[in-house]
Amino acid sequence: METEKKVTQHIFEGTQLLKEALQNAEMLLSHASEHGIEVERKHIETIIRAKQLDDNNRWYEEAEINFWTSYEHISRQLKPVNIDSLHAAMESPIHKKRWYHKLFNKTVHRSLTNKAVTYYTILALFSMLIMLTVQIYSLKGTTLLSTIKWGNDRMTEIEERLSQLMLITEDHDSNRSAFIEKDRLETQQQEIAETVDSSTELLAQWLEPATLPAPPKSTPKNWL
Repeated sequence: METEKKVTQHIFEGTQLLKEALQNAEMLLSHASEHGIEVERKHIETIIRAKQLDDNNRWYEEAEINFWTSYEHISRQLKPVNIDSLHAAMESPIHKKRWYHKLFNKTVHRSLTNKAVTYYTILALFSMLIMLTVQIYSLKGTTLLSTIKWGNDRMTEIEERLSQLMLITEDHDSNRSAFIEKDRLETQQQEIAETVDSSTELLAQWLEPATLPAPPKSTPKNWL
């Protein structure tokens, strides 16, 4: 009775979806074999029998049901690996070759995973370059601000000390060391003032990178 029932079943050609599913099932079985994942023998036999039926275009209802059942079992057993991840890791030849590929007449194979890794690596390097540029730019501005602040604080200290020395040096004949210190501080005050002015000018240019620094103005000399 069983044989008679099987013979009377409708024979049909597998659809494109069924053919693709069969290829995917073979890919999953290949992955399981390469990684030592044990799959029940009956499911392997079902996939092999389905491949033979597909090659001969002699599918029937019961065979298709058995195939989908085995395919579903293998897919659940291999999780989290799925057919999409296997396709992503599969290398395929690059159709749009670069100039260096054409120079050496080399066929390059790359997977979607490799492409994604390359893309995000370039993106990470580009982001790091931008961050480094911003940090250098910020560090330069911070250094100039620190120099200006230090100069202003130091000139304030010098002015207070000069005020004290003015009282001491009212008598020109006494306390010679005060005169020496006064001259030294005045010289230092002038040097610091020049440093602060230079840092202020550089900071103004640094805050406007698109603006080129103006050439220094030449002051007319008095020859009289």
